[in-house]
Amino acid sequence: MPEASRKCPYCGIPLKNPYWRHIESEHPKEYRSDKNTWIQLYKDYVSMGMSKNVAIQVICQIFNREEHIIEEFLKKNQAI
Repeated sequence: MPEASRKCPYCGIPLKNPYWRHIESEHPKEYRSDKNTWIQLYKDYVSMGMSKNVAIQVICQIFNREEHIIEEFLKKNQAI
């Protein structure tokens, strides 16, 4: 998805990459609790050429979560 067409799901402003930085700084409660961000990040990273494992590891580092938690969520939501 081109960055010009991506909008913040919480306030609607146009976002630039990395879009999660805006959510982290402007919507911290949502950032910590909305796991759907993981799905979009995963899709973005894989579309940029990252392997599944690397994409999951990056998401783990950003959100300070264990790998199995991220992977289970992505599988459950059919992102993987």
